[in-house]
Amino acid sequence: ILKLEASQSTEESAPKVVAAPSNISTNQILDKHSRNVIAVSWNDKLQKLASADDDGLIIVWALYDNQGNSNSAWQEEMINNRNQSYVNSMKWTADGQLICILYHDGAVILGTVEGTRLWSIKLDASFKFMEWSSATSEIPFVTDSNVIKVYDEMGKYQKDIKLTLPPSQHKTKCNSEKKQIIGFKLHCGDDMDAHDQHVPNLAIAYDDCSIELRKSIDINDDPICFHSGITHLLHCAWNRNGTILALCGRQSNKGKECERDDGGHAAHYNIVQFFDTHGQHLSTLRVPGSKELSDIAWEGNSIRFALTTGSSIFFATLRQDYCWSSIGSTIIYAHSKVMM
Repeated sequence: ILKLEASQSTEESAPKVVAAPSNISTNQILDKHSRNVIAVSWNDKLQKLASADDDGLIIVWALYDNQGNSNSAWQEEMINNRNQSYVNSMKWTADGQLICILYHDGAVILGTVEGTRLWSIKLDASFKFMEWSSATSEIPFVTDSNVIKVYDEMGKYQKDIKLTLPPSQHKTKCNSEKKQIIGFKLHCGDDMDAHDQHVPNLAIAYDDCSIELRKSIDINDDPICFHSGITHLLHCAWNRNGTILALCGRQSNKGKECERDDGGHAAHYNIVQFFDTHGQHLSTLRVPGSKELSDIAWEGNSIRFALTTGSSIFFATLRQDYCWSSIGSTIIYAHSKVMM
């Protein structure tokens, strides 16, 4: 856990983090964020992590290895604050060289890993999310009215894509036009050239806690729709391989034997659900913390991920079930899909 301590000069003290299970420990205290962290973006190529709080402050942290020992430490590398708005979405390119930042007021900034601003624009609509395309030549933005506006890497407008939801035989009502998008994730890792074109790489999360998986932004044929199983869905994120989709949110206990808070009401807790590209459930993780999860970011090896809640960043490891067999004294195992 990286606990982001509030500055002593702030009027309100930082919210206390609920005690984590015994197998989760605090390994470092950082003291630059004085408000709740609402977004994180992992740069695995260069071992960096960008975090943004609800006051608009963005910090790029770098992981420094102390001569190869186990005492690696996160250190502040860069700070940026427009002092005008907070971040709605931000993401590094697959090679880790560029980062695109979308602010709530419609401002967009593209910068390099060294901190150089390449360009900035002010969009004329209300945007919620942005992603990088696989070729890093297009940047799709999602508006409040469920329209995708595509810009090129120089910030020039290219086209509009209207999200028209198709009818579905699933229990989830994927043909409802009244849904609002709360999550929009396009898988664009380094292995996109080897990615199975028949496997979905676009995940769209809606405010009714349903998920839609598509093969691409432009292709809407036979999408996969399913319910997340989460009471209050907040975020979604593909792992680097595009094989596992993580969904996080707040879960409420219901029933006579459920946990209760001090007021006797049904308790709420943070939860992460993991699904494969077919919408099949893989695993569930319960996350400590009294504040709801504000963002999730995968590391490049698709095993570790970061979760933000309140003023803390949790790092967790997903241990998958591996297929294995043996021939004599030789063990054979597989940990990823083999592309034929």
